Amino acid sequence: MKTFRNEDGQTLVFTALSMTMLLGIMGPAIDTSLLFRAQRKVQTAADAAAIVAGLEYFYNGTATTSSCGTGTGNVACAAYTAASHNGVTINNQVTVNIGPTSGWHTGSSYVEVVIKQPNPTFFMAAFGQLFGSRSFSSVNVGGRAVAGIVPGQACMYALDSSAVDAVDVQGAAVITAPHCGIQINSNNSTALCSTGNATINSSGIHIVGAQNPSGKCNKSQANAQTGVNTVPNPLHKSL
Repeated sequence: MKTFRNEDGQTLVFTALSMTMLLGIMGPAIDTSLLFRAQRKVQTAADAAAIVAGLEYFYNGTATTSSCGTGTGNVACAAYTAASHNGVTINNQVTVNIGPTSGWHTGSSYVEVVIKQPNPTFFMAAFGQLFGSRSFSSVNVGGRAVAGIVPGQACMYALDSSAVDAVDVQGAAVITAPHCGIQINSNNSTALCSTGNATINSSGIHIVGAQNPSGKCNKSQANAQTGVNTVPNPLHKSL
């Protein structure tokens, strides 16, 4: 009976039991924190990739001459490059859709980037092995971002209000901006001048004045609209 009443060493037993319980709680908490951190990094990569892919699509359309070595087009290549600069270096972890597959914006004017990346766990993997399972050794984290493309929005501005030949495109010059417009603020009757085989491929040319179809400016751009309102400098910020 004296042996059973001996309390020596009981603190050590309670400490060992408590440490086991604390480790059981702390382990998943640490893994979860690391996964949240990884998800934030993946989301940052998705945001950057969507912005760059959206700009590529905005200015160059869906040309497929550029390749990342996987047979994909220029929009996906731009997304891969941006994602790689943010730590996602494996292309098959990045999915690019022109026209998102879900969400509010599903039209062809939007580019969607989805990134799914496996991340290792430590404590959850160890506990999984104790119970004969390896299902928690790696957990996928993901990020999704959508960049909107607004057709017709100006991406090129000639701001002079009275310049002759404010935009002058000659010879075999080509301007390619299929998803945005060109704004010419000049009220001159020869605000736009194009000649020879010059080509302006845009969603619209908006001219306060007019284009000159005579003399050296012997070519008319069919997508030009004259007599529009002046727009302010988009890079000027009022104080």
